[in-house]
Parts: sequence; structure tokens; C-alpha cells
Amino acid sequence: MIWLLVLSVLYTLYFAKNLLFPVFVALYLTLFLQPLVNGLRRVWIPPLIGAAVIVALMIVMFISAFVWLSAPAGEWLDRAPGIIRETKYKLYEFKRKTEQARKTTDQLKEMATVGNGKKEKVVVEGPSLTQQVIGYAGTFGMTAFIVIVLLYLFLAWGGDVFGSIRRRSWRRERAPTIAERNPP
Repeated sequence: MIWLLVLSVLYTLYFAKNLLFPVFVALYLTLFLQPLVNGLRRVWIPPLIGAAVIVALMIVMFISAFVWLSAPAGEWLDRAPGIIRETKYKLYEFKRKTEQARKTTDQLKEMATVGNGKKEKVVVEGPSLTQQVIGYAGTFGMTAFIVIVLLYLFLAWGGDVFGSIRRRSWRRERAPTIAERNPP
């Protein structure tokens, strides 16, 4: 019976991953960035402004890293055709042996086939590479936007999110008795 519960929780998490992933990433980043907001609060900078400054600095850091790494990535893409050609040359012998094994397998299938053996091939075409890249870029951009907004909200209004969770989990209060709830 417990395995049904575990299975249902796992399926729910799988189907809710697009909703839960940005929340968990924002909470994870909040864990590391909340001390900075608390430090800015100690020097009389309100949490709303401190969170905005920290999120803006983080965005600038990611954009500068992207710009800084774009030149080496461009050089690597320029060298890619040569690398692919060299890899094909090195794998030629393996490809030849694999092709020979495929031909032998086809001959064995042909000998084992009873009747005319004609089969129709169905080819399903998916989206092109460009369409896939555009789709993934849009999904990534929207997820990044949601993470940034949630991160700002958690930093600005969350206070010590994990501290309050920790205090609540460690402090167990006993339930009041009936006499304590209803004094005479």
C-alpha cells in the first residue's frame, strides 16, 4: 500500500516539474543570498531595495559571464567542422566493420523471411533543429524570468525563510488541555 503512495507522489512530482523547478531554484538561491540582504538591512538599506540590488547584480554577473564566454564558444564552433572531419576519419574503420555486420544481419533476415516479406516503412518527421532551439530558448527564458521574480520576492519579503522553518520544526509545543482552553 505504501508503494502506491510513493508511486503517486513521484508521478505528481514528475508532472509538476515545470511548476516546482523554478520554485526550488529560487528557494535554493534564497538560501545563499539571504545573508547578503540581512547584511544590507544592518546598514539601513531596506530589504526591498537590498533584494533588488542583489538580484540586479546577479543578472549582470550572468550576462557578463555569457558575453565573456561567447568569444571562446564562437572559436570552438568555427573549429567544429574540422574536429568532426577528424573524428570521422578516426572512426572510419569502426564504421566499415559496423556496416559489414549490418549487411550480414540483413542477409540473415532475408533468408529467414517467409512469404514476400514486404514491409512499409513509416517515417515520422519531428520539428527541425531550429524549431527545437527556439522552443527550448523560450522555455529557458520564461523559467529564468520566473526564477528571478520569485527570488526577488523571497529575498524582499521572505525574511529568514529557512530560519523560520527551522524554528518551527525544532520547537514543539504541547497542546493545551481542555481546562486551559476554557478557564472558569
